[in-house]
Amino acid sequence: MPKLLAKRNRFVSMDNEFLTRKDLSLKAKGLLACMLCLPPDWRFSIEGLAYINKESESAISSALRELE
Repeated sequence: MPKLLAKRNRFVSMDNEFLTRKDLSLKAKGLLACMLCLPPDWRFSIEGLAYINKESESAISSALRELE
């Protein structure tokens, strides 16, 4: 997983390597970017991620498997 470089207010900075990787789908890249912008006390669940991203739980699960 790419290194989170800085998180300030409404912006997240991350290593460009994350976005240029050919082995990750756009869905997985988008989910990771979304997860990095959530508050530090966010309680992650597949159901919650599906809700805030308007995706199915199976889509979230497959993106998480890809990121693992």
